[in-house]
Amino acid sequence: MNVIIVKIICLLVSALATFCLFISIRRPPRGSMQVISLRGTFYMVISNIPGYRINNPRTVSYDPTIPAWDKVPLKKGETGRWINLFFLPIWFFQIETYEFTYTKVKNVSNLKEDDKKIWDIDTTECIIERTNMSDHFMHREEYATVTKNLDLRDLKGKLHMYTNVAMEIFNAKDALYETKSYMRTTRSSFDGQMGTLVRSKSLTQVNKIKSEGVDSAFESYMELINKSIPAVPAGTGTPPTPAIAEHIGLDKFGTKISKITFIDWKPADEATELLAATYLKVDKAKQDKKIKITEAEATAAETNLTGDATNRIEMEKLIRTGKLKVEFNADGSIKNTTLIPDANTKITAENQKAIAEQLAKLAKVKGTLVLGDGVLNTLNLKK
Repeated sequence: MNVIIVKIICLLVSALATFCLFISIRRPPRGSMQVISLRGTFYMVISNIPGYRINNPRTVSYDPTIPAWDKVPLKKGETGRWINLFFLPIWFFQIETYEFTYTKVKNVSNLKEDDKKIWDIDTTECIIERTNMSDHFMHREEYATVTKNLDLRDLKGKLHMYTNVAMEIFNAKDALYETKSYMRTTRSSFDGQMGTLVRSKSLTQVNKIKSEGVDSAFESYMELINKSIPAVPAGTGTPPTPAIAEHIGLDKFGTKISKITFIDWKPADEATELLAATYLKVDKAKQDKKIKITEAEATAAETNLTGDATNRIEMEKLIRTGKLKVEFNADGSIKNTTLIPDANTKITAENQKAIAEQLAKLAKVKGTLVLGDGVLNTLNLKK
């Protein structure tokens, strides 16, 4: 009887040891890295990225000219690990996990209860935001990104922008330990630089980026997002040059943005929607007018066709800047125009909608515009 009990205990111990041995063999998901800790303290980064290795200071392949734990492309002739399996006994080592908030494109019929919809692409697809716990870091991944309430250069309004952002993690240790959330840090830096970019663009330029999908300006902004710049102390000359504060880039957190593709934009509110629709129509008229002037100079004909277009374009400009108030009759025709003194032309949230409504009504006015003398003088036009 005692022999049987001993055999059963031996079998149980053997089975438990085999199980522990089995789950102590770790292999990160393909294309990812994992951070390993030893009793709560960082120990190493393991990876399963074809064509790359980790610059591990405990190995003979360590390169001291490259930061420790960076992912490094394999050199010609290097083969890397034969198989990406790591023996890490569970009673000593653990894989670090973290909260991960990300965005992705989903079919509207496959949404989960906790998915937060942030953009409608069409009737079948949308962009959602989702939060999970993760035990690995993808070395390269693309995310559908929505940046909201960006100010435009030419309009007193805002827009939402949809881009596709390719993000890389080159140091999983820094991504985990140097910031509370590398994804939030990346999004915060990205959103700030996209705000700066959009403020330098007109709606026509924004539409051009949309039609082409890319913009060379993104490259310079990616440099600002990715690369840290050290502080510069104040100069000692007369007058002294001001000090420049340190710029913190994503390289401090082991991440970088490698590509930005502009997909779409939407007005952020109803007033901006009206302004945008009118602005684009006027901007097209400007382009048409330029073409007609060029043709007129070449053919010495039809120069009289541009007068009304000029009136409309200049009126739009005054209305958008708050310097002209236009009243309309019930049938939509212009009733009266009133010039506003410069001191009273500040654009506020309260009068923005009224300006948008004036622009929308003006766009529907047909025929040649008849303007008062005061407006004509301000526009530098003749009857």
